[in-house]
Amino acid sequence: MGTLNQTLTNTAYTNNQVVYTITPVANSCTGNPFDYTVTVNKAPNLSVTPTSTICEGNSIQLFAVDAFNTGQLFYNWTNASTLNSSFIFNPIATPQTSTTYTVSAIDNTTQCQVSRNVTVNVLQQAATISFTTPTSFCQGGSVTLNATSGSGLSYNWKLNDIAIPGATGSAFNATTSGIYTVVVTNSTSGCSKTSGGVTVNVNPLPIADISNLSATTFCQGESVILNTTYVVGNTYQWKLNGNNIQ
Repeated sequence: MGTLNQTLTNTAYTNNQVVYTITPVANSCTGNPFDYTVTVNKAPNLSVTPTSTICEGNSIQLFAVDAFNTGQLFYNWTNASTLNSSFIFNPIATPQTSTTYTVSAIDNTTQCQVSRNVTVNVLQQAATISFTTPTSFCQGGSVTLNATSGSGLSYNWKLNDIAIPGATGSAFNATTSGIYTVVVTNSTSGCSKTSGGVTVNVNPLPIADISNLSATTFCQGESVILNTTYVVGNTYQWKLNGNNIQ
């Protein structure tokens, strides 16, 4: 018996099937042709959101779209902790740092699967407050609060979450009790960030007054009792002509 040869002719692709017509040949003799059908299931034709850039703290909606529009896909996204859902085609992402997401799409009918990557770049803006003197002081005192400095930055200081009129410098002199924050905005990226709060305590001055129970003009050998308002926790030092009375 000679070598068996075969030729493929008349291939066709219809309804996910490829039909091969096989003609066997051996010893110069041609056998009867026969057809062999191969089924080729379409993989999802998946496209995703292009690389995007957001500011720290912001969100972006991601998309995974099947051009075949079969409507039978099961989705699974990585980095699920930064998504509102990892099993839908359009999750909302809130990454804190630049993150690459991978989405896998599986056709529930054919079990064909494809994966795609999408990167979200996160621009970060620092916003901190520093100070060199105590933030608790007596009425009439102050503390200078300093924000993150840098080129192209603008500032908006707030007291108890309310903007302080005209407070747009990198430093602010605080004289009122409350929680101070500053919003730092980068003019290049357009990103803003609010600092953590710094609590300032302004302690009121103690009451210092004198009252008398009798006349302050009297004869030698007599006296007058002088009183001041008493407050628990206060200490007192009487003076005569500016000098401490022992």
